[in-house]
Amino acid sequence: MSSHYTILDDEALLTIIGPDSLTFLQGQTTCDTRTVDASHAIPGAYCTPKGRVVCDFLLCEIAENHYALRLRRDILESSAAVFGKYIVFSKAEL
Repeated sequence: MSSHYTILDDEALLTIIGPDSLTFLQGQTTCDTRTVDASHAIPGAYCTPKGRVVCDFLLCEIAENHYALRLRRDILESSAAVFGKYIVFSKAEL
């Protein structure tokens, strides 16, 4: 089986590293982080308390305690700012 790679100009990765990464994401997003592993990525979203979507993403595991959210490049900075407000309470970092 052959592999092909391409640059996705409109997409970006927001990485989260640390022992509390999945616990943080479980509490902040719509996805069940218990189902993500090295061979299974899962879709999810981060919403405001009123239910408005801040960002939608595909969560994948890069390594142990190292995860990436693949999301649109044009919302990367604003999404990182929102996650950054709450990640300070976890043993994880963006």
